[in-house]
Amino acid sequence: MLFLSKAGRPVLIKSVSSSLLTYFLSVFKILLAVALAIEKMQREFFWGDKGDKRSIHLVDWETLCRNRRNGGLGIGRIQDKGNVMLAKWIWRFGNEVEALWRQVVCAKYSVESRNLVWDWNGGHSASQFIKSVGGLMEES
Repeated sequence: MLFLSKAGRPVLIKSVSSSLLTYFLSVFKILLAVALAIEKMQREFFWGDKGDKRSIHLVDWETLCRNRRNGGLGIGRIQDKGNVMLAKWIWRFGNEVEALWRQVVCAKYSVESRNLVWDWNGGHSASQFIKSVGGLMEES
């Protein structure tokens, strides 16, 4: 870490620590405490903090997580990445009508495929499938 420049650190964070989570985040909803712990490790690595010794943080972590067009380094928030990846399953469910995985999900929840995403009993509330995919509207 001593020989890695400030420009190389976000590259390493994005290519290693964020990429290792890709499979996990595409299948499971990450707990907020776990996401915050991983982001803390990323922050400490980026700023070069060691134990009790803290370096000067010139910019807050929220700014660094923004995409490059908005003045950040494009690191991204782990919780947001997880929600987006889980939402992709909902998108795929609507587009991959004949997929085997969709048929398995329909069989698991014992519902017709048209009722899997929304409960059509007049209320248009999210179905059990949507709630189990990640509860995207609720905080962990």
